Amino acid sequence: MAAEQAHQFRAILGSVTQLARQVEGVAKATSEVNAASQEVAAASEEQSAAMEHISQIAQELAFTAEALQEEMKRFRL
Repeated sequence: MAAEQAHQFRAILGSVTQLARQVEGVAKATSEVNAASQEVAAASEEQSAAMEHISQIAQELAFTAEALQEEMKRFRL
């Protein structure tokens, strides 16, 4: 009976050890996903800032084009 209990204990210990390895693997994968998510968020923030800058430049160009058109009217024959 003691031998049977020892065998069952070893089987349980093996299962717990295997489960612990799987949990470690999940924790590692979760950490990697978190890091990737942070990289995506940072890239999105940079892209948003670049788009805002482009929008500002486009507005400045539109203003300049309008001003040039007004100046051109002065030179029409």
